[in-house]
Amino acid sequence: GCAHHLSVMRDSNVLVVPGKSTTNDDQSVASRKMLRLAARLTLDHGFRYFAIEGAGIRDGLPAVAPGASLTIRLYRPGEIDPGRAGLWDAQRIVSGGL
Repeated sequence: GCAHHLSVMRDSNVLVVPGKSTTNDDQSVASRKMLRLAARLTLDHGFRYFAIEGAGIRDGLPAVAPGASLTIRLYRPGEIDPGRAGLWDAQRIVSGGL
């Protein structure tokens, strides 16, 4: 498996994204930071898409409490329909397309 100093792989396609860096942010800023971090980690681990487990959506962003970690499920192209609701395209996010 891949190693990253900010993430812990729970199994072959589930990743915990720590929210420690967002502790002092408001919810909107924390949500954007976590979405970008999740996207970078998804790509770093060789995947393209991710779904956030247990987080709702608010104003088009994951509803993430500042300081909270996210659990994401990772997918490669061909493993899932890219148009599926709740699926994020990591490549699009890191290239500025929130």
